[in-house]
Amino acid sequence: MAKLIRIAAISHDFGYTVSQIDHEERSIMLIEPMLRPILTKEEIALVNGMIRATKIPQQPKTFYDKILSDADLDYLGRSDYDELSENLHQEFLHFGVIKTEQEWLDLQIVFLENHEYHTLYAKWNRRKLKLRTLKELKAK
Repeated sequence: MAKLIRIAAISHDFGYTVSQIDHEERSIMLIEPMLRPILTKEEIALVNGMIRATKIPQQPKTFYDKILSDADLDYLGRSDYDELSENLHQEFLHFGVIKTEQEWLDLQIVFLENHEYHTLYAKWNRRKLKLRTLKELKAK
């Protein structure tokens, strides 16, 4: 199963090479042909489920979906949040998702308020710092 999680983790954003819109489904369409010779249909279905579980808002169904969902947004509860979120900030500016610093701040606050981790590990090890980051953002 670890192999399938690694495949899903590596390929879940592959669809961005085509478009940021619905990129999870694009990722699945692009990687499935590469997986058919090496995985069973059942394994491919598990990989696809994990990839779909990263779509925002996250709605993971299986334990493995929860692992990938939490891994995808792990940075929300880490000390390097500022650095990594700045990369996303620049991407959003580039693609016109936001236009101002205030829009970015508002978007981050709403996102952090609505985000929940799904695994016990993430809840125990990431939630506290994520809540501190949210508090800091609200203070701005």
